[in-house]
Amino acid sequence: MMKSTHNVSRIWTPSQFFIGAYTRIRSVALRMNVPVIILTVLLVMFPLGYCESLRWPLPPPKATHGILKGLLLFVLTSMVIFRVKLPIKIHPRGELLIMGVFLLSFVISSVFSLAPAASLLFLWYPCIATLYIYAFRVVRFQKKHVYVFIGISTVLIMITFMFSVFSIFSRYELDSLYNFLFLPERAKFYLDEIQKVGKYVSLGPYFMLMPFASLFLTESRTTITRKVISALVICVSALTAVISNNRIDVLVIAIQLGILIWFIPRRIAVTLLIAAIPITQLGLSITYKYFGFNLEERILRPQYERDTETILMRQTYLDTALYNFRQYPIFGTGPNSYNDVSDFPLRKYYVTGVRKYTARSDIGIGIHNIFIERLADTGLFGFFAFIAVLLYYMKVDVIRFFRKQNKEDRTRYALFALSSWSWILYGITDNGYGAQGFVTFFFLRGVLQHL
Repeated sequence: MMKSTHNVSRIWTPSQFFIGAYTRIRSVALRMNVPVIILTVLLVMFPLGYCESLRWPLPPPKATHGILKGLLLFVLTSMVIFRVKLPIKIHPRGELLIMGVFLLSFVISSVFSLAPAASLLFLWYPCIATLYIYAFRVVRFQKKHVYVFIGISTVLIMITFMFSVFSIFSRYELDSLYNFLFLPERAKFYLDEIQKVGKYVSLGPYFMLMPFASLFLTESRTTITRKVISALVICVSALTAVISNNRIDVLVIAIQLGILIWFIPRRIAVTLLIAAIPITQLGLSITYKYFGFNLEERILRPQYERDTETILMRQTYLDTALYNFRQYPIFGTGPNSYNDVSDFPLRKYYVTGVRKYTARSDIGIGIHNIFIERLADTGLFGFFAFIAVLLYYMKVDVIRFFRKQNKEDRTRYALFALSSWSWILYGITDNGYGAQGFVTFFFLRGVLQHL
């Protein structure tokens, strides 16, 4: 006698439902190659971190900051859920241990911060920096990915140049234009905002992208189109540095060009040096037209063109930071807390319209030295953690550079390393582009693992 069968629907408990969903999602994701997805997200995070300071037309809190946090959590979740392991062939202990201590210094300093809101906001950036180092261990960065990275960087350099020109144009010649075009009130509001908050070069540290974006000039087996693109990157970077009217920009670009000459064929190097003369003159003429003075006059007439005052202001910022450090020597005042907790004196500011100095309270614009910034913000613990990171990467670069047997591989590594260390060079007398230079440095360090 046959038994009757009935289709009985299975009743899922909540735990069974979530376990089943997790298993299904994990199986699908593994078929999609999780490391490739992580690499794609990392390449998306790079331009977002570069443009992190862009406040227009996105309202605060910055949309880029929120997107970066979301992508950070996505990558971390993917690495944990899908159990993405570090490859055994790459020994991770040294670098990952140092980066872990470096991140810990920011966490502890944030706990004891005198400005908790500012420190917790900034804490995302050392988290992103550490993520770059960890995540790049689980992806394969091939030669085609290097070219994609160079392409993204070239676009960012061009956008930075256009934004710098537009910022100058918007400050001095845009009023009559948008009034003539009868733009809507909201468009006028955004244009007013960019006039107020837009800097001459405020998108990101373009000088950190220039050396490796010039890679095609060093390769013998490449197309003329790629060589022209690399030459254009150098010229645009140099022009951006001049029209920024900032001496440290020009100094960093000059040092980079001096090093690039050793890797670029002599004919191309001579051509670039000759082309630098009219480019420099064009930049000087632009700044003189709109500012009434240019970089040349800032150097030759420092007292008249307020350069003496800017030097004294930097000294004030350094003295203030060292005072903060003496008060809180172990863990500092907290990451990104300098402007909030410092007691700034009255300073003289140069007013272009009347060409004289007026006294008003200094609001602080950063310490202008990334080493003293680490000392004041994160104390001795954070400072020595930062020095340990730099010494480790310095040792790694020297060893890897001389281990390269192929001249082309050695050149590629040298240019990427030069790009990363440009952040330190710039940060000796300036803010190093804040969080943007910070995360770009560690992104480049992540890429260097694969070169």
